Amino acid sequence: MFLTKQYCYVDKNKTGTVYVNNLLKNLNKDFYYKHHQIPCKEVIDNKNIIKFGTIRCPWSWYVSLWSFGCLRKRSSGVYNNFTKFRPFVSYGGANNKFFAIFKKQITYINLNLKYDTEDLYSDNSNPNLFRKWLKIVLSDEFAPIVDYPLYHSNLYKHCGLYTRRMIKFYFINHDINRARIDSHSGLSKFLEDNCYVNDFIVLEHLDSNLKHFFEKYKFHPEQPIPILKRANVSSKNISHYNQETFELVLEKEKIMLDYLLKNWKINLFHSMSRFKK
Repeated sequence: MFLTKQYCYVDKNKTGTVYVNNLLKNLNKDFYYKHHQIPCKEVIDNKNIIKFGTIRCPWSWYVSLWSFGCLRKRSSGVYNNFTKFRPFVSYGGANNKFFAIFKKQITYINLNLKYDTEDLYSDNSNPNLFRKWLKIVLSDEFAPIVDYPLYHSNLYKHCGLYTRRMIKFYFINHDINRARIDSHSGLSKFLEDNCYVNDFIVLEHLDSNLKHFFEKYKFHPEQPIPILKRANVSSKNISHYNQETFELVLEKEKIMLDYLLKNWKINLFHSMSRFKK
């Protein structure tokens, strides 16, 4: 989170956050910053502070998430869940901790009996490894080890990790551990009712979109917007997809994609148009 008296940037992971935060540091002298922190209720409720976030298409986001695990290993939460026996972490607000420990560790053992999880992260240029990894991440079978709160909430039946992370950062009442959202219609209504941000900036054409955002809200009118060096550009490559994996992501993230198109006029299908039938 990057907070000033005028605006709050909510930095959801794998959406160009390092770049945007560095740019904002160049523009501001007085600010509060903590990477990937969610705003408190006082900031969310403050009408004088414009809240905004960056988003990218889910296909690109999944490639970036996997690529980060390949390159950074133990810095990745999903990598750690897949490759390390961790019986007492990442349960969110699960009521029954004993069941959570049992379910997550049984799933971990099952996953590692079926797959060489270290090998899944051995080469970020290998599309076959990515496709195998993606099918695990978006499967019902391994949902407890991918993200236990996503599994415990029953959301895994209706969306994927991309939507779960969007909810965590950009929606109030994001504590979904008690199965508040348990159907397609329930998820759609939740999204309609609970988004607290004022604006989204799409990662594609980030520099021009940021400039338009600052102009729209009259932020930093006398300051030139710096263009900084990008990091991890290769992870934006979406050539690892085939028709099957494209449709898998579409099926899991369709409710969020439809919400963004309907409510924000943001079409995230553009870069994947060659797969649309």
